[in-house]
Amino acid sequence: MIIEYSVVGQILQKLSGGCLANDTQNYLSLSFTFNEEWDNYTSKYCIFTYKGKHYQTELEYDNEAEAYVQIVPKEVLKGKGFFITLYGVVDNERITTNQVRIDLLESGYTTDISSIDYPTVPDVFTDVYGRLSDLDSEMQLKMELADVEVEIKKAYRLLENDIRRGGL
Repeated sequence: MIIEYSVVGQILQKLSGGCLANDTQNYLSLSFTFNEEWDNYTSKYCIFTYKGKHYQTELEYDNEAEAYVQIVPKEVLKGKGFFITLYGVVDNERITTNQVRIDLLESGYTTDISSIDYPTVPDVFTDVYGRLSDLDSEMQLKMELADVEVEIKKAYRLLENDIRRGGL
């Protein structure tokens, strides 16, 4: 996301943007266009301020965006917001802008994640397949028993016939 600002003289004014949430990283960029008063200032800087700590970055011109674009450092994307101000330098001369607050909404992002212990829920399909498998095993066993019974009867008849013929 890019928030656009214009700089006219020493006034830094927001041109675009939306609601922002904290704890983002390498996502939010600021874009600055300067009026002709800043033409002679070859070095332009942005100072980010969060909870009394200041972070400075040198602005670089982006030909594609036709503006100076700066990624907001993650160090300031915390809490409820941070401040920015710009300045330019040429020789011993310095020009500054007003300080602007950028508000942030609470994101809820955290790295303190606990595992979820889901209760064991019986699977209906596993139960049904288990019962079908048991029935299949029982049927196989019954079929084998029936086959054994037929074989015993057959062997018994052969033995009986052999006995009658006196073959034993």
